[in-house]
Amino acid sequence: MLERKLVLVLSFLFLFSLLNPPQAAAPAPPQTEEHEPIIIDGNNELLITADVEGWNGTGSEGCPIVIKGLSITSETHGIYISNVDLHFRIEDCVISEAETATNWCFGILLENCSQASIERCTISNHEFGICLLNSNGAIVNRTEVFDSFHGVYVNRSSNVWLLSLDIVMCKVGISLNHTLYAYIAQTIIDHCEWYGIIGVGDSGTLLRHNTIIGSEVGVAFLVNGNWVLEESVIFMCGVGLDAFDSDGGFVIRAWIKNCSILGIALETNSHNISIIENWFGPNNTQNAQDDGVENIWYDEYCQMGNYWSDYSGEGQYLIPGSAGSVDLYPKSLEDAPDWEDAITTDDGSITNGTTIGDDTFDEPVMLITAASIVVILLVAVAMLRSRMS
Repeated sequence: MLERKLVLVLSFLFLFSLLNPPQAAAPAPPQTEEHEPIIIDGNNELLITADVEGWNGTGSEGCPIVIKGLSITSETHGIYISNVDLHFRIEDCVISEAETATNWCFGILLENCSQASIERCTISNHEFGICLLNSNGAIVNRTEVFDSFHGVYVNRSSNVWLLSLDIVMCKVGISLNHTLYAYIAQTIIDHCEWYGIIGVGDSGTLLRHNTIIGSEVGVAFLVNGNWVLEESVIFMCGVGLDAFDSDGGFVIRAWIKNCSILGIALETNSHNISIIENWFGPNNTQNAQDDGVENIWYDEYCQMGNYWSDYSGEGQYLIPGSAGSVDLYPKSLEDAPDWEDAITTDDGSITNGTTIGDDTFDEPVMLITAASIVVILLVAVAMLRSRMS
C-alpha cells in the first residue's frame, strides 16, 4: 500500500510538470528609472495604475501587464501587490532597502495573487527579498537576492516555480511553508547562513539541478511529505540534508560533500525515504545517520546503492543510527562516474546534452522536469517490483 501511494504521488508530479510548464520572456539588458514604492490592491487598482504609468498589457493570459525597469528604494515594501487574479509580470527591476527602513521590509510582496511572475530582478537588504503569500502559480525566474534575511519566502501557495535564481549571503535562502507542489531548479544558494532551502509542512516539493554552498543546513525537510531531491550539489555545509518527521521522499543522484557534521541526517519519525545512486563524501565527520524508520538506501531490483567515500570495498555499508539501515549494494566513491559528465557542473548548467541558455526556457524546463519524474517513477516501480518478488 505504501509503495502504491508513492507511485501515485509521483505520477501526479509527472503530470503536473507536463501540464504546468512555466512561461517566460527572453531576457533583455535591464534599463531602470527611479520610482516610488508601489502598492496595489485589487484588479481595478492594477488596471488604473497600469494606465497611469503606461505599463503595457491588458492583464489577460496572452497579454500580461508588465511592470518593468524600475529602481525602487523602499522603507517597507518595494512592490506590494495583493488580491489580483489578472496576469502580470515584474521584470528588470532593482529594489534596495532605504537606511530608514522598518524591521519588516519586503522587496517584492505578492499576496493573494495568481498568475504572477517575477523576471530578472535584483533585490538586496530586506527582511524578505521576495515574499509569496497565498499566491498560486507564481513564477520567479533569473532573479538575484542578496544580503536579506529570507531570500525567497513562500507561504500557503501551490504550483510555485523558482528557477535560475542566485541567492547570496542571506540568513535563509528559500523558505517554503505549507506549500503544495513547489519546483526549484537551476538555482545557486551561496553562503546563506542558517538554511539553504527549508520546507515546513509542505508536500510535493521537487528540487533539481541546484547548488547549495556554505549553510549550517543545506536542505531541511520538517514535517514534509513526498519530496524529491535530485541531481543537486550540496557542499561546505554543517549538515547537507536534514529530514525530521518526514513521510515519503527521494534523494537521487545528489552529491553531498565537505560537510562539517553530517552529509545526510534522517531524524526521528522520518520514514519511507529512498536514497539511491548518490555521491556521499568526503564529509568531515560522517556521511550519513539514519534514526528514522523503514528508509531505503538501495534498490534491490536494479542492485544499485550509493557511492561512499568511506566504503571499505567489501560487504554491506552500515548506516550509523538507531534505524539499523544498510546499503546492500554500496560502491566506493573512487569508482563513481565523474559528476560533471553524469549530472551537472557546479554553476548549475546541464552537461548531459540539455542546456538552458539565454533563450526562452518553456520547452527545456518542461522536458527536463518530465525526464526527471520519469526516472523517479522508474525507480519507484523497480522498488515496488523488488518488494513484491
